[in-house]
Amino acid sequence: MTERLSFPDGSAVLLESIKSEDGQTLGYVFIEVDALVFAPNWIALAKTALIGVALAVMLLVPVGWWVGKRMTQPVARLIKVIERIGNQPFETLRSEVPKTRDPELSRISNAITQLINELEQHGMADARALSAERLAAVGRMTAAVAHEINNPLMGLLTATQTLRLHGEDKKIRELTVDLVDRGLQQLRTTLAALLPQVRIEDRTLEPGDLEDVIRLVQFAANSNSANLSGRIEVDSALRVPSAPMRQVMLNLLFNAIKAAGIEGQIEAILKADSNKVEFVVFNSGASLTKEKLRETLETESGLDPRGFGLWVCQELASHYQGGLELDVSISEGTRLTFWIPNREFQVDEA
Repeated sequence: MTERLSFPDGSAVLLESIKSEDGQTLGYVFIEVDALVFAPNWIALAKTALIGVALAVMLLVPVGWWVGKRMTQPVARLIKVIERIGNQPFETLRSEVPKTRDPELSRISNAITQLINELEQHGMADARALSAERLAAVGRMTAAVAHEINNPLMGLLTATQTLRLHGEDKKIRELTVDLVDRGLQQLRTTLAALLPQVRIEDRTLEPGDLEDVIRLVQFAANSNSANLSGRIEVDSALRVPSAPMRQVMLNLLFNAIKAAGIEGQIEAILKADSNKVEFVVFNSGASLTKEKLRETLETESGLDPRGFGLWVCQELASHYQGGLELDVSISEGTRLTFWIPNREFQVDEA
């Protein structure tokens, strides 16, 4: 039998009997517990807790700093690599991408490496495209220059043949020599346009330039048995450079002779008033529509290296704030008009 007595102060008394095997009471066990034993020792507990916290802080702070540094260092390196993309060689950036065992950081590193590789491939593709574009531009320019040099050159060769056959005639000799001189000056001016460091004073256009140009293209008209004529309607002083105008005359006349065909008719007119200078060319060949002219200009602008004549005329018209116009009012043949303002241009403009 066990008896327990509790007191208001928290102490307790426990009385328990001691029995034999046959159930006889042999004695009693008396236990008294004082209440102060159960009173908490807050100071001791606080000291223990503070010591535990201090030990934890001393241990966890360095460990946490070390772990955090190991985790953030690859991220910081990745950020530096990303910041320098586009400013440093791709090979250098690729070598600086950190390698880590962490699966998430490894995925980020692989993504950045893939980005660098793709940017490098795009850069190489852009460089190849730029190189191809430059080569194409050089090819177009070379073809255009060859075209613009070949036009007067063929006429000059014809002039030398004229000198060889009729050089004894003083009048023919003087006219031919003047023609050769002006043709060579035109070639010199055309080539100088390709060299920005070279400045050559170009003379103003003269009515006699139309006669020169007709002589230069006469051999092409004769080879087609075509009738080539020209006239001058100048009512004002000419204040435009001669080289680009002669260049336009040659291009338009050669195109007209080709379009007129065998035994065709070609007429060239040089007009001028105080506002503008016009060069009008008519040929009796098939009529040219605006759509066909547009297609021809687009073809000659670079896709087809065989002809640059009309495209060069259009570019010169645009450069000098003029125009290249097709007369759609006529029912047979084709009439093209090139015009620019009748005013002086600065050297830099030309």
